[in-house]
Amino acid sequence: MKKEGYVFIASIGSIFAAIMILFLVKAEGQYNILIRLFALLGLVSMFIASMITPFQKELYKIFKVPFLKIHHFLTIFGLTMITLHPVLFAIERAIATTAREGARVFLPVFTSAFDFWLLAGRPALIIIYIAVIGALIRKGFKKGWRWIHALNYIALIFGVVHGIMNGSDFYGFIGPISGNETGFIMTLMFLLMTVMTIATFMLKRIQLYKLKQKRTAKQEEKDEELKTEED
Repeated sequence: MKKEGYVFIASIGSIFAAIMILFLVKAEGQYNILIRLFALLGLVSMFIASMITPFQKELYKIFKVPFLKIHHFLTIFGLTMITLHPVLFAIERAIATTAREGARVFLPVFTSAFDFWLLAGRPALIIIYIAVIGALIRKGFKKGWRWIHALNYIALIFGVVHGIMNGSDFYGFIGPISGNETGFIMTLMFLLMTVMTIATFMLKRIQLYKLKQKRTAKQEEKDEELKTEED
């Protein structure tokens, strides 16, 4: 493995380590500790899986491993963590109240804009699974699967908004920062990952556009050669 590979692994490890440290500093007692941790780890994994998509060739040169293996590993881990987050919460709610109340954890709320964004993690999970299905059916839906899969980016934004508004490990921009420095740093990290993910999404779209233009130019060149030969 090239030295760039160690830098890449160290960078990802540093992000996870920073999140874990901030979480452990913030964690008080055992209340919802796994529910909160799974949400954080899941979001980070999904963010990283999205941010590395424009660098497929570079990662292959470094690791000599198909990009999809790296992407799928991060995605599957992230999807597992993000799924366990509401599942554990639903179980906890069902034990404390009723099974029906526990099941409501998975349903989006549309009573008001504030409530929708407060619980935006609910539609985010649904959107993520739709995006995953889009990737699974790409062979039979070659022209549109990318746009379905791109719903991941919307889901990540929903997840971050939900975390900032409702997560105890974040700083909700309400009240003074003093006393909640770890939450403020956590929020800044996720906002930075959001900006970087949007930037890499745009970069990937530019790459696809250039590739399409290049293929079109080659096809036109072939058509011109065939026309010349016929003449």
